[in-house]
Amino acid sequence: MKKHVILLKILKNVKLVLEKHSIDYWLDCGTLLGAIRDGQLIKWDTDIDIGCWKNKNDYLIKKILRKEFMTLGYNVYLTDYFINIHDPKYSNYNVDINFYSKYANWAITPSNCLMPYLKDPLPIFINHLIRFIYNNRLYLKKYHSMVKYFIKIYFSLIRYIFLILPSNWQDIFLDKLIILRQKLTDHKNEAVEKHYFWDLVQFNVFNGTYPIPKKYREYLTCRYGSNWETPIQKWDNAKQDNTVKHLSELEHIIEQTIIKE
Repeated sequence: MKKHVILLKILKNVKLVLEKHSIDYWLDCGTLLGAIRDGQLIKWDTDIDIGCWKNKNDYLIKKILRKEFMTLGYNVYLTDYFINIHDPKYSNYNVDINFYSKYANWAITPSNCLMPYLKDPLPIFINHLIRFIYNNRLYLKKYHSMVKYFIKIYFSLIRYIFLILPSNWQDIFLDKLIILRQKLTDHKNEAVEKHYFWDLVQFNVFNGTYPIPKKYREYLTCRYGSNWETPIQKWDNAKQDNTVKHLSELEHIIEQTIIKE
């Protein structure tokens, strides 16, 4: 299929860039599922999912990666929890690098969970500010041009101040915005026990070798349920993915674990 040829070409280049910068990564979500179950990308998928850790100097690392991907001719979009990469000729076929934060014994990422919770003006504003800091671009389609003009001036001022801050202050500033967005929305996250991503093995697939969780069967069961080997085309991530949880749910699980110990 033509779309899979396009996607796998991007994946190969992403692999080269990540390994060049010694960044740990792994095949994740539906891409991992297709690799294990089918030995290829799931036939109806139009994207590839890669997992990475969100670490210190996250903003600077993502800027470096964006420059490398753009040099290869790709369009790149950044935000706090993922990098989206696609060929400008085929904007519907994307490789997404999802960044997981460490939270106690869990790896969490808003990934596909955030957008449905952005309903009130303030968290929407904060999310647009985060996106502007990363991309120096507004993503406002429904606003009047004059409103967008003033928002851009305001965001540009904040971004200018941000860019002259020391890198550790930049990380703190972004973390504060991310935490505030979480508190205002109480949005869900994809939450996976960290140990699945600590222990990786190399796996031959997609005409190459890629890292995957060593306990991939347990991980896929955790995420997709015991029937993960049965293809389901109509998949609702928010409702059917078992890893999607509120932070309050995780806190309860952590508390219960401590009590048992």
